[in-house]
Amino acid sequence: VVQQAFKEADKNGDGKLDAEEISELLKKVGKSDEEIKKIVDDMDADHDGGVDKDEFEQMHATGILGTNKNDVKDVFKLFDKNSDGKVDAEEIAQFCDFLTPEKIREAVTEADGDGNGKISFDEWVKAMDVIDVPKKKEEKKEEKESKA
Repeated sequence: VVQQAFKEADKNGDGKLDAEEISELLKKVGKSDEEIKKIVDDMDADHDGGVDKDEFEQMHATGILGTNKNDVKDVFKLFDKNSDGKVDAEEIAQFCDFLTPEKIREAVTEADGDGNGKISFDEWVKAMDVIDVPKKKEEKKEEKESKA
């Protein structure tokens, strides 16, 4: 799903998302210009002014979805347009017009633990936990300190 999202967001097909392509994508999920600049700066690991597929996968998991439960909850609320506590394919389609209806259905099916065709917040959190994101040194240090 992430690779398909990358291909759809890469409007000029050069294998990299430039600042304009990233901005367009992040605005769709409610990020401000200031947040977008920070996300791009954080995710442009090789500092070439763009985001390649690997950097995009990390951006997808950390920048858009967030790394803590509050960020994940904020994004969930953003997608849950009718505020029923569940996100369905139609709500996802409103933000992810770069995904085909088939890819959206696949994502919902994958995350939908109880098979009701909708993603609850708990299912959303579990789906986000599946994404393997390399943690920054500061986050690892904080985790060690909180366990001690």
